[in-house]
Amino acid sequence: MAETTKTDTNVILHNVVRITAVSVKPDGDSKVSKKVNVRTTIDNVPLNALIADALRTDNIRFQRDLRKRFDTLKVGETLERTYGAKVVAVVITEEMARDAYVIKLVNMTPAERDIEIAKLSEKAQAIINK
Repeated sequence: MAETTKTDTNVILHNVVRITAVSVKPDGDSKVSKKVNVRTTIDNVPLNALIADALRTDNIRFQRDLRKRFDTLKVGETLERTYGAKVVAVVITEEMARDAYVIKLVNMTPAERDIEIAKLSEKAQAIINK
């Protein structure tokens, strides 16, 4: 059995950055779209609030499904459910990988970038020396 790790959901998240590629259309019926990157910075947010927001739609769906069992529900009853990541196959092209790496480098401090470039140089030299 896998080891379980408990996380304090009251921890405050600081400077967490997520970049998401999205497609935008001028209206719902349009065939024309533009792909843009949305950079979301999560700062000074309790992990619990982020989880609650992420699960909001799923919780509403679960609550709606419980209507079928209304007559058997007991006041104060605790219902167990498990939320897990959906498995999705993702194909990452060379261009996508390169773009992601550029974004990573842009978000680094100059000192972090120097360390990263030094690591890359070592890896490249090891490949060349084979």
